[in-house]
Amino acid sequence: MYYIGIDGGGSTSRLLGTDKNLTVIGRHKGGPTNLAALEAETVRENIRQLIEEFNCQTGTHLKDCEAICIGSAGVDGDRNTGLMESIFRDIGFNGKIKIVTDAVVALASKTKGEAGIVIISGTGSIGYAIDKSGHALRCGGWGAFIDDSGSGYKIGMEAIRYALMDYDGRGQKTILTSKIMEFFELKRIDEVLKHVYSIPFDKAKIAKLSQVVRTAAEAGDSIALLIESTAAEDLALLAKTLIGRSQLSTAQVILSGSILLHNPHIQEGFRQAVEAAYPDVTITPQDVESEMGAVYLAMQL
Repeated sequence: MYYIGIDGGGSTSRLLGTDKNLTVIGRHKGGPTNLAALEAETVRENIRQLIEEFNCQTGTHLKDCEAICIGSAGVDGDRNTGLMESIFRDIGFNGKIKIVTDAVVALASKTKGEAGIVIISGTGSIGYAIDKSGHALRCGGWGAFIDDSGSGYKIGMEAIRYALMDYDGRGQKTILTSKIMEFFELKRIDEVLKHVYSIPFDKAKIAKLSQVVRTAAEAGDSIALLIESTAAEDLALLAKTLIGRSQLSTAQVILSGSILLHNPHIQEGFRQAVEAAYPDVTITPQDVESEMGAVYLAMQL
C-alpha cells in the first residue's frame, strides 16, 4: 500500500508517492490540472498520464494506492470538487480521495493539517488559513480579471499599464517601457495589446513580466520599485486579514509561490507590514514541497 499527493498547478503538476512511513517511492511531473482554466477532458488526460507514468516508473499499481490527495487551482469548497473526483474514478482509482485547493496542501506541507496561515503569490495569489478549531478561511484569489493582488500576473499588468502611461506622456518615464518591448519583441509599446487581448489569453506569459519588473527595480527604476512595494502591501493585507479573522496572532505564516519566495524586495516589504501589525507571528518560507502536504492529508484519510 502507498499514498499519492499531487500539487496541481496552473502550468505543471507534481506527484509524490510514499509508503506509510513517508519513505518516498517516487516523484513525477505532468501537465496542469486547473479545472477553472482547462477543459475537463484535458485535466483528465493530464492526471491519467501523470499517474500512469508514475506507476510505470516505480513499478507500482493504482489498485494498491490507499489514498490520494490533490491540491489544485480551480478547486475550492464545492467548486469543481465533484468533477475532479469523477476524473479520478474515470481513470480507475477506487480508493479514498481528498480534493482541496492548492493553498491547502501548501499550508499542510508545514503544519501537517494543524492551525496556520499560508500566503501564496506566483502566477496568481491567495491567502488561506486553518484556525484552532479546524475551520478553513480563505482571502483573495478571486482570479485574474477580478483580483490576484500581489501576484506575478498583477505585477505584469501593472508594468504594462505604467509603460503605456509613459508612452502616452501622462505618466513617469520608466525603463519598463523598453524592457517590455524587448521581452515581447515589439517595435512599439502599444503593440503589447495583442498579448493582453489575445485569444486564448496567456496569463502565465503576462506573469513572467514580474521578472522584467525585478530587473528594472534592481536598476533603481522608481516605477518598478513602486509596483513591487504595492504588491508587498497587497499580500500583507491578505495575511493581516486572515490573522484577524482566524485570531491566530501568534501563528506561523507560510510564504509560498515564486514572488514571495524569490523576490527579496517584496518579501521584506511583506514581512515589515505584517510584523508591524502582528509582531508575534512567525513568518517562514515554505521549504517543504506542497505535494508532501498532500501526502500528509491523504494519510489522514
